[in-house]
Amino acid sequence: MGFAKRRSTQPTTSSLTYRVISKLRVKNMNRHIDKQEHFEDFNDPCYVVCPKCSGCAVISTVSENEKGWFAPRKLVCTGCTYRDYWEDNAISRLWRRDAKDDYFNLPLWLQVPCGKNVLFAYNKEHLQFLESFVSADIRQRSRDDEAGWSNRSAASRLPDWIKSRKNKNRILKSVKRLWSIADNT
Repeated sequence: MGFAKRRSTQPTTSSLTYRVISKLRVKNMNRHIDKQEHFEDFNDPCYVVCPKCSGCAVISTVSENEKGWFAPRKLVCTGCTYRDYWEDNAISRLWRRDAKDDYFNLPLWLQVPCGKNVLFAYNKEHLQFLESFVSADIRQRSRDDEAGWSNRSAASRLPDWIKSRKNKNRILKSVKRLWSIADNT
């Protein structure tokens, strides 16, 4: 009659060490937590190319109290002082195809080629968001209190080529070029 070997309920040293090292790696990784920001959170102010002098112009809401997609907007060039106003109930959502603003349909100031695509940002806050998302080792989503698990957040609406890990280094180089443009604005 043989005796069966009794399995120990205690973890072995090697499995315990592996679990501790794994937790430390995850803890020390660069993490992007989706805070449910929306693209409208990044479009005020918005830097665009001035239609008159090709310098940097700024689109912002007319009133600090009015925010949102359809709040009246003003365009002011920082070089030639060109001005324009927008008040309407429709916007053009060309940012999915072209790097243009939603109101005056002008090219964005912060845009650079990135492989076969164009990487762009509305402003420095948008650029910071893109850099945080792309450079993260772990991308964590959180549940929206109002909408639940939805894809309304800016992170969920990013194009697949930005979300892809294989483009990480190329995109981060382009982000660096965008920062040099933004810092000189």
